Amino acid sequence: MKELLKKILIILIFTAFLFGNQSPKYQWKEITTPNNIAYRIAEYTSVNDFWIYEMAGKFIFHYKDTITQKIELPKINTPKNILSYNCIKIGEMEFFCVIIDKQYHSYFFIYEFNKWKKLPNIVNVPIQHFYKVSEKELYIFGDWGNILLYKNNKLTEIGSPIKNHITSIGYYDRNNIWFGVRKEGIYHFDGKNFTNIPIDDFGNSDIMQISIKSLSDIIIYTSKGTTYKNYRNKFIVYNSSLGNNNNLRYSFFDIKNGLAYSGNKKGEFDLFYEEKWNKKLLEKNYSISDGKMFSNNSIIFTTKGLILIGMIKNDLFFVNNTGRYNLDGGIMDYSTGAAFINYDDDDFIDIFVQNSGNNQHNYLYNNIKGNTFLDISSLSGIVSQTNSNYFSIGDYDINGKTDLLLAETDSNLIILSKGKTTYKQTIINVDNLQFNSLRNVNSFDYDQDNDLDICITYHYQKGRDVGSNCILKNKFYGSFFDIDTSIIRPGKGWNNHSLFADFNNDNKADLFVSNSWIENKLLLKTNE
Repeated sequence: MKELLKKILIILIFTAFLFGNQSPKYQWKEITTPNNIAYRIAEYTSVNDFWIYEMAGKFIFHYKDTITQKIELPKINTPKNILSYNCIKIGEMEFFCVIIDKQYHSYFFIYEFNKWKKLPNIVNVPIQHFYKVSEKELYIFGDWGNILLYKNNKLTEIGSPIKNHITSIGYYDRNNIWFGVRKEGIYHFDGKNFTNIPIDDFGNSDIMQISIKSLSDIIIYTSKGTTYKNYRNKFIVYNSSLGNNNNLRYSFFDIKNGLAYSGNKKGEFDLFYEEKWNKKLLEKNYSISDGKMFSNNSIIFTTKGLILIGMIKNDLFFVNNTGRYNLDGGIMDYSTGAAFINYDDDDFIDIFVQNSGNNQHNYLYNNIKGNTFLDISSLSGIVSQTNSNYFSIGDYDINGKTDLLLAETDSNLIILSKGKTTYKQTIINVDNLQFNSLRNVNSFDYDQDNDLDICITYHYQKGRDVGSNCILKNKFYGSFFDIDTSIIRPGKGWNNHSLFADFNNDNKADLFVSNSWIENKLLLKTNE
């Protein structure tokens, strides 16, 4: 018994090691940018919706499943003298942009009402960082202690005792702002005065990000990977788990969501997962320009000529990508079924979604070359006057295209026959069958004449007696269906679902019927 328990304990430990400590695996999607240059991120909502700009180029682009908008960047009098751009989105269609020339002067522009306006301020040092307090309110900072506030359409310089380059900001409220400074450490700004806060064993590194949960819980992250936390009016070493290599220098962080990038090794980044940092590798040795991470661990990276979208790849489960591919549907939809079909014969599988709720309609989503889906329900003619509870798919009129059979619980059947681009509706009247509570429809070649017939499964009759099954034989290429009642008697029962297959390998279609309250049935076809 002890040996058995010992073996079980070893298995449990090994399983915990194998599955419990693994950081997420990513599946990466490459999106080619309009130009083969470096890009940075100006604003981001999700991996499907973000703005990027060319660091030394001409445009800002809006990516929403594809490039949907572009805005030409502003220019200065000597465009060949431009070194770089820094941009941030500050309103619905409003941007703040800094142009840095090759003499390291900074020029400021506002984009609103579809045009750029140059602000009168010129700063003789590079201004490279933004912090957006709210729409149209920014802190702007950069080299040699320069800090500016953009508010009420006005740019104001804030005098400071800081001598070196400001690399980061931590904002709690207007009276509690922290600035990370190269060599000088960290300064607290109360709206009027600056105070330098001591940092134990700081050394010669940059403060790359400041994370503030509360005034008593502030963490700073340095370019060497060491983290510090505030304690009694100073900062002490909190964690050095990123700082295993003294030669490693981190160039950007998205610490609040658990992302860090060093650039020390191309294609490598750090991911914070289960309370520790993990080294991760991209599929190729990309040199990353910018990166953002979301609360669901999805990632956007920009690199020369490419946008990289990273979604968690789990070997055991599927990843929900409905939002990414525009397949969310309506919040009040009562979707009860779906099928893959090839609506437009382009080798990209489209999706039919059945809705059973009142005042709802079915959906047809057209696959746009594997990039996204477009709702073409109305355009295709698939939206009928009613919803449906059950459906089946097949080529009923033998024209080589996929048709749809729709059914409600207590109504006639509708066939939507696919033409060149739209569906044509045909109603099949089954009122004379005297059955109610339809539970299932499926399609098969029951009489082996090379066209699809239909089987209807009913739960009960109109008099509340037990239900049965009925065959609708396809005549004249789907334009007429002949009712075959031969299986009504043997198929009687409180039927829920039926399935056709050749169960005994005699090349005839047999029928299995599942029931409530009585035994299920297998009906073997013995003659023509």
